[in-house]
Amino acid sequence: MYMKKILIVTLTLFVVNSAFSQVRFGIKAGPNMSSLSDIKSSVSFNVPGLPFGITPSLSANILKEDGMSIGYHAGAFLNIRLGSFISFQPELLFSSQGGKQKIDMMGIVEDMFGNMLNGADLEDILDMLDMVEDFGDIRITYKSNYITLPLLLEIKPIPFVNLGILAGPQFGMNLSKKLTVSAFGETETLSNSDIDDAMKELEKETGTTNPLKKMDIGLVMGLQYTFLDKITIGARYNLGLTNGFDFMQSFDLSEVGDIGRVKVSAKGWKNNVFQVSIGFSF
Repeated sequence: MYMKKILIVTLTLFVVNSAFSQVRFGIKAGPNMSSLSDIKSSVSFNVPGLPFGITPSLSANILKEDGMSIGYHAGAFLNIRLGSFISFQPELLFSSQGGKQKIDMMGIVEDMFGNMLNGADLEDILDMLDMVEDFGDIRITYKSNYITLPLLLEIKPIPFVNLGILAGPQFGMNLSKKLTVSAFGETETLSNSDIDDAMKELEKETGTTNPLKKMDIGLVMGLQYTFLDKITIGARYNLGLTNGFDFMQSFDLSEVGDIGRVKVSAKGWKNNVFQVSIGFSF
């Protein structure tokens, strides 16, 4: 009877120990180098009376990438061994990221009105370009804080070498944001509450939903090396798949001219982040 109980306890301890030996819990942190994709805007006109349903349109990248933003990430991870050379690694991280962009006034004029200017008077064109050039570029720095959930597979292709290839999806939720605008020799910073108030006013005036999206989806690809089953060094790239900014609105201008409806859209700001990290597992 006692031997049976001892055997059951021994087997139970063995199973529990084996299960935990397949799972490593750890913490990690490191720098972020991030950027935001361009925001492309387009305007289309529904002009009554045009043949074949022609809809004139103009388009331009109103916000262009202008540099990287430096931030950091920190959090915890599990590494669950599924086989000799493959593991599942979910993580929960705080990530500070963003990007630098500029509004290229001259570029917008050239992109959107280049074809129209071909038939215009040369003096009028020069006057317009001089006026736009006087404005200069408008520079924007956008910083945002996310909680991210990478769900990664780690594959070790070389036997007895702790070098792992990481790949998998990442899901994120925006916690806060800050926007700094430099234009005409002045700089203004908008806090998270300032931005939220501005978006609420935009929703009220246009009837659209908030163009700044809280949810973010990306694809993670990277490498990590583990020393002594305790210390992990890694580098990865998070490729943004969803737009952080997405706006679309149509206006009826038939009362002010022969234009009809005008449709305006602007979308972009995919989060692209390069991360280097060091971790310690227990």
